[in-house]
Amino acid sequence: MKVKFWGVRGSVPTPGPTTVRYGGNTTCIEVRASGTLIILDAGTGIRELGYTLTDQGTPLHISLLITHTHWDHINGFPFFPPAFVGENAIDVYGTPLKDRTLEQIFSSQMDYSFFPITQTQMDASLNFHDIKETTFFINDIQISTRYMNHPVLNLGYRISHKGKSIFFTGDHEPHYNIKRLQGTENDEDQLANIDAMVNKLNQSIVDFVQDVDLLICDATYTPEEYNSHVGWGHASTDQVLDLAVRAGVKKLVLTHHEPAHSDEKMDKIHSYALKKVRDMTKSPPLIITAMEKMVIEA
Repeated sequence: MKVKFWGVRGSVPTPGPTTVRYGGNTTCIEVRASGTLIILDAGTGIRELGYTLTDQGTPLHISLLITHTHWDHINGFPFFPPAFVGENAIDVYGTPLKDRTLEQIFSSQMDYSFFPITQTQMDASLNFHDIKETTFFINDIQISTRYMNHPVLNLGYRISHKGKSIFFTGDHEPHYNIKRLQGTENDEDQLANIDAMVNKLNQSIVDFVQDVDLLICDATYTPEEYNSHVGWGHASTDQVLDLAVRAGVKKLVLTHHEPAHSDEKMDKIHSYALKKVRDMTKSPPLIITAMEKMVIEA
């Protein structure tokens, strides 16, 4: 499987001279396998990907896998050129919310209050699929989903094809004991029970990504930054390295970069990760820090 990054930034686009090398578009990743096109998330990076796809001609059959519907993961879709070409078909997969389907959520961002045209004016055939934790196939590619920890329902995707595998977390913060953090529980037995539940949840994620060839992971914060952002739904470099080492993955890609991190800061984070992982294990995974237009083989 071939993976290309079109958007690697988290939360908000960050164009400008300090983000030229790593890129300023929000999350969008292209996956190709045996002629099948899968796109992971529809952040602002999907716009330029769309122009590239349009240049390849029509018809296009695109499978778009959405981790969750926070703006930085869907707000490029109204600017996705293939969605306006009638010969194209786009299957959009993602988890619904309690009161709204995936299609309703997508359509709401193109309400006239926010956008000049509506989703109904897109000429491509748009097919929305509400999914939860499940396994399904796109042609001969197996997709397995797992809920991750984030302030909105959020799926991670494990993609398997001909003995190779990729896991993409979208946004994820390791589970933690909020009562211990806040100091609101004095019963040590109760705290220990919560700790055990938290450890079980985190281990279940390790088990789900075990031995993947390529782990693409939200690594928004430095360890120091994470201390003041607990509960925001994003991981630190150390937490992502811990997941990769425990799961025995072969390659780890750090992505969803904090908007305030310049290219120079990203260089320092990459160097830190390389040193840290060598201190953690004698057989470290290959550490890659995502840059726009970067291509990786799984």
